[in-house]
Amino acid sequence: MDLQCIFSKKDLQSYYTFLKSIKEKDFKIQLNALEEHYLQFISSRFANDRRLDEVLILNEILDGVDRNLFSKLESKINCKLKNYQKESLFNILSGQFVTGTGAKKVHDIIFVEKVDDNEVFDIQVTTLFKKMLQNKDFFNLIKEIIDYTIFIYNQVNPDTVYKENSFTLNEMYSYDDVCRLLYWDKSVVALNIGGYKYDEKTNTMPIFVNYHKADDISNSIKYEDEFFNKDTLIWFTKSKRNLDSKEVKLLQEMQTNNIKIPLFVRKNNSSVSLGKDDKRNNDSFKEFYYLGLVKYVDNIEETTMLDDNQKNISIVRMNLHLEEKVRDDIYEYITEKL
Repeated sequence: MDLQCIFSKKDLQSYYTFLKSIKEKDFKIQLNALEEHYLQFISSRFANDRRLDEVLILNEILDGVDRNLFSKLESKINCKLKNYQKESLFNILSGQFVTGTGAKKVHDIIFVEKVDDNEVFDIQVTTLFKKMLQNKDFFNLIKEIIDYTIFIYNQVNPDTVYKENSFTLNEMYSYDDVCRLLYWDKSVVALNIGGYKYDEKTNTMPIFVNYHKADDISNSIKYEDEFFNKDTLIWFTKSKRNLDSKEVKLLQEMQTNNIKIPLFVRKNNSSVSLGKDDKRNNDSFKEFYYLGLVKYVDNIEETTMLDDNQKNISIVRMNLHLEEKVRDDIYEYITEKL
């Protein structure tokens, strides 16, 4: 049984809930609603091969560490955390990361709080979560998830980890995954990303492309993005942009401003993945293939497109050159006409 299928199903999200739903006769554990909610949160958000930061912090808590959890994490990973990374991890573990309608579902999932120290930004376990862990069944179920996550993370072939970031080339990621793995303060809903978004603290601007646009969408967002070849994408900014727009300037100056621009592409917003190795559920159409970092841009030009009223509006077109060529099968899948 593939646990990822269970964790990704909205009506389950944890193995405990799955066993409870099928009324497994030998399964005698009973959690209260809040404990089950915590378990679902950990399983659905952290129990994968994306990143270990949050899991390592939780593991320290289970090992009896109450305070200075960022310091403990830094020792584990042998790396000093930047302030924006700490802020992001704190928000994730204190119910403040998710925005939009999803925020209400996780506002009560609070593992940590800030240590009362004006000189050092660190975190400590909350009294409530520490008390919840006194339930041995709850404790053991979380420990199982943590051990499972560390195991599958370590099974990932290091050669597939792309450069010095948390993304793996050719794997699929949701908007929420991208915000989390880039260490943004908050998860931004798709509507507010609108194809791309610049985050000043991390100096990152992920680009999301729906390659085949639906016929019924507004003309003002029916961009004609298209691969020129396997490492070059002809790409359009949002409408009503010109050569003086902030994001265009950032792209023009990317060789000196050190901005990171990861590219994510999906066939369209109602298609699934290749299928042969993908064991996720039908929500996979919400995810994008990570195709690597943009190396440089050229052929930047301001042009126009027609809006729904058949009036010309400005837009900027350019070529995005990738550090790596798109894998043959993914390239063929994305570019094949519907």
